[in-house]
Amino acid sequence: TLALRQADTLVPVAKITSFDLTDEYLATIRAHVALHTIEKFGPVKVLNPNLIVEISCAGIEVSNRHKAGLIVRHCKVMRLGAACHDQAIDTVDLLRRKTLAGRAAL
Repeated sequence: TLALRQADTLVPVAKITSFDLTDEYLATIRAHVALHTIEKFGPVKVLNPNLIVEISCAGIEVSNRHKAGLIVRHCKVMRLGAACHDQAIDTVDLLRRKTLAGRAAL
């Protein structure tokens, strides 16, 4: 699950599966998860938010069903970035503004 900042918390906006990753990215992410897991709830793992994932997607939709108010569809990982601090993570508001600006341009 990929997340963006909203106030002082992270909210999920997209999901990727192992089918969406190259073998190299999958190995890197698995190693990162092993090193940075801070909590586990069954199969769900909570990580320190310190890996930047650059994605491309088929679309972004406004959604009242999702905590962020947006859902990112059909993600593909383009690049993994170095570890970062929380303030380097984009915000939900930024994604919302870009999404609405893109619609206005149509």
